[in-house]
Amino acid sequence: MTKKLQILVLPSFFPAEDKRTKGIFIKEQVELLKSKYQIIVIYFVTRNLSLLAFLYEIFFKSKKRNYKSVIRQSGYNVWSSILLKLKRPSSVINFWNRYLADTINIYLLKIKVKGLVQHLNRENIKIDLVHAHTVCFGGIIANYYLKQEGTKYLITEHQALIFNRSYRINFEIQKAIRNCSSLLTVSHFQKKILMLQGIYKENTVIGNFVDDQKFILAKKNSRLFKILFITYPDLIKGNEIFFKSVQSLINKGHKNFRVKVLVNFDKQKTLQKWVTNHGMSEFFDFFYDLDRNRSIQMINNCSVLVSTSYSETFGLAVCEALMCGKPVVTSSSGGIDEMVTHENGIKVPIGDTKAVAEGILKIMSGEFKYDPVKIRKSVLYKYGREAFMAKMDAVYNNVLSSVRTEHNL
Repeated sequence: MTKKLQILVLPSFFPAEDKRTKGIFIKEQVELLKSKYQIIVIYFVTRNLSLLAFLYEIFFKSKKRNYKSVIRQSGYNVWSSILLKLKRPSSVINFWNRYLADTINIYLLKIKVKGLVQHLNRENIKIDLVHAHTVCFGGIIANYYLKQEGTKYLITEHQALIFNRSYRINFEIQKAIRNCSSLLTVSHFQKKILMLQGIYKENTVIGNFVDDQKFILAKKNSRLFKILFITYPDLIKGNEIFFKSVQSLINKGHKNFRVKVLVNFDKQKTLQKWVTNHGMSEFFDFFYDLDRNRSIQMINNCSVLVSTSYSETFGLAVCEALMCGKPVVTSSSGGIDEMVTHENGIKVPIGDTKAVAEGILKIMSGEFKYDPVKIRKSVLYKYGREAFMAKMDAVYNNVLSSVRTEHNL
């Protein structure tokens, strides 16, 4: 029996006990790949500390920062470890203090990678390839690992803004991108954005993975029209645009609907307070940090999913809704434009409250005709299990074949 290749996955974010939804899509990719590869996931829980707290942790709690086993099963092992970071002074006057803090944090990161090598050796794990998700800090760690072990790595970049950090960190980002064997992006929009930031390294548009075995074709909806909005409190999500669109529908007398808002990372419930202050609470239900099964159920039960983001490198929630055969109303926010067509949804200009409301109304009234089966097929053969596995096989084989070629020279 052929031994499985061992892939070390270094995600910059991964689901944890207190943040079950953060990086869930990376976990689902790993669970797909484990059928063919031996996957080892190492993720770091970052703790930003003041100088005194930082020194206390360094000298008195070092044992608590060892690698903790999170998941152990056939083809799939996950460990986590605490990564200490010294808080950077925010004032521009403290430039050198900020530079010093970044230098210390980079040094600690290198020490952490040495510990990672020792941990894998203790577990008798020989890594064939490293796959980092997002260059900061997964790609940076992979680059340090390359220098220590000589193992090639690839990076899947999920974020639009790369060089929005300090000079010291940006320098490490540039090195990580330059040294990676393959750079993957999730959309042509993201590819363009990276080029505008001066990243001209050849990259492959890989898309994202949406599990067609979990996101199944939905059954017929109930009579009540349900609008689903998945978000978190950040300007980039265009939350106020969505709420004002619903407000305009209510003001025009359209009240036979229910809005379901799935919110992540909003302990202060700022979005719900906005709705309450504008007298719309009777039309809304808010749900916070739901587990994966419950969020999938909500997508399956909705009548339409709405996205009003200003920028999306991919648009995962939109793709998940389409996989369930649900029509969408979305702003033309980048990556989403590559999957939404006149057959599966309605695209509107960014920030256009009136157009969002009109799009929802077209679907609610039946003016927009759609076929759930066709909607599902529009994404199934691009981002479903078979399609994504084939793309990742090709990427891994390409990198590994280049490694073999180098060894034979």
